[in-house]
Amino acid sequence: SCCSCRWAAIVAVRFHRTGNQRPCSKSRLDRLPHRPPVALPVPADLGETMNRLWDVVVVGAGPAGSMAAREIARRDRSVLLVDRASFARGKVCGSCLNASALNALNHAGLRSLPDHLKAKPLQTFRFAAGGRQVSVRLPFGLAVSREALDAALVEEAIKEGALFLPLTQASLTGERKGVRILQLHQGEKSLEVQTRTVVAADGLNGNLAKQECVPAKILRSS
Repeated sequence: SCCSCRWAAIVAVRFHRTGNQRPCSKSRLDRLPHRPPVALPVPADLGETMNRLWDVVVVGAGPAGSMAAREIARRDRSVLLVDRASFARGKVCGSCLNASALNALNHAGLRSLPDHLKAKPLQTFRFAAGGRQVSVRLPFGLAVSREALDAALVEEAIKEGALFLPLTQASLTGERKGVRILQLHQGEKSLEVQTRTVVAADGLNGNLAKQECVPAKILRSS
């Protein structure tokens, strides 16, 4: 198999502690088998997040955010996972897992997840530009639907105790007595939540870590 889109890996996330790109055209990846959209158990409204101090709020339910929420919940911490999109949802490109991503899944006890999602092996990376193309052999990798992968990782986080809110925008509004304050927006509803730690997993173009209302400590690890 070949992949003409960029690789995606489970990437490092950013922690807030208290104290014109051409889109990929349709390729073989679009025809990969994947699970139908799943019905994830989610709160009926924002009310379930009220009147409590969360240990961690994770903003962004892509692979990095969902994995972070799952691992934190496994350590008996209260976790709220929010994402502005509805789930399951498709993503442009980013449907490949390299060896580092697969090792991360294995380390987290999710080694069988790609097989369950009917991932396909990758042997070749093809790059095309200016009417020319070149193919490079890949050491190892898998192609899997991001719609299926992201939904499956959210499910895993929920199984471990994380609470999930889709269709929810989040913004940092400040700090009060050592506690981070987040404003959550869901349709016409808005609610303030308190948390000890915020994990900004909203992607390279995310705005949460760029907000200057509260100084942020950025931690990067693999």
